[in-house]
Amino acid sequence: MLDVVRELAEEKNATPVQISLSWLLHKDVVTAPIIGPKTVEQLEENLGALDIELTGEELVRLEEPIEPAWAGQGT
Repeated sequence: MLDVVRELAEEKNATPVQISLSWLLHKDVVTAPIIGPKTVEQLEENLGALDIELTGEELVRLEEPIEPAWAGQGT
């Protein structure tokens, strides 16, 4: 998944943190990601996620590597 995050960050001229936070903001079950910046620069970087729009295709790219594989599923 990290490889996909890095690829999208490069494509969108963003940071991996911004892509990750943007992905969380696109999830209906997440109402407020907890970010915990330690510096003003980190806060500014985190807030940059609000400007990133992810397409449906990009969301699929991000989520594809995390399909759960449960024991006994024949994986």
